[in-house]
Amino acid sequence: RLTPLVCKTLEEICPEVLDHPEARILRVRTRAIAERNLQLTREMILLVKLLESHGIPLIPLKGPVLAMTAFGSLSSREFADIDLLVHSKDLNRACALLDSRKYKEDMALPPRQLAAYIRWQHALTYQRGQDGIAVELHWRLHDRYLSFPLSESALWAKSVTGQLFGTQIRCLSP
Repeated sequence: RLTPLVCKTLEEICPEVLDHPEARILRVRTRAIAERNLQLTREMILLVKLLESHGIPLIPLKGPVLAMTAFGSLSSREFADIDLLVHSKDLNRACALLDSRKYKEDMALPPRQLAAYIRWQHALTYQRGQDGIAVELHWRLHDRYLSFPLSESALWAKSVTGQLFGTQIRCLSP
């Protein structure tokens, strides 16, 4: 996931290396990553607006928010999916809204197994076939069995609001 940073660093410290035909693949891969990152960011913003318009607060994790916070650029960090954190009480409604955007849950569990999964795990994964976008819908940051001492209410209370392409986005506090 460091291809864009490697390419950028090479451009800064020894750009002549990137003139070699062998380096073409690095440039092509970096461009493909930037294009995919833009696609994922667009979808993340649409999902933020959708969920919030239905009264579901959320915090995007990793992906575009981390790229912008850590590197100041979407194209500096490769990400493969969209991670969204919601309150557990909003999980069913958030799942239904993902369904409305043609996302399908990776695991089709019967209700009792799903309830146990939700009790012990931290995220459900959804895929959309038409464009291959994956969304991980989190209701906590870690699996329950890891006993990581993190207060979910403190996490939400300390979240901050930033802007990404003109959209207000709630983020984890640095």
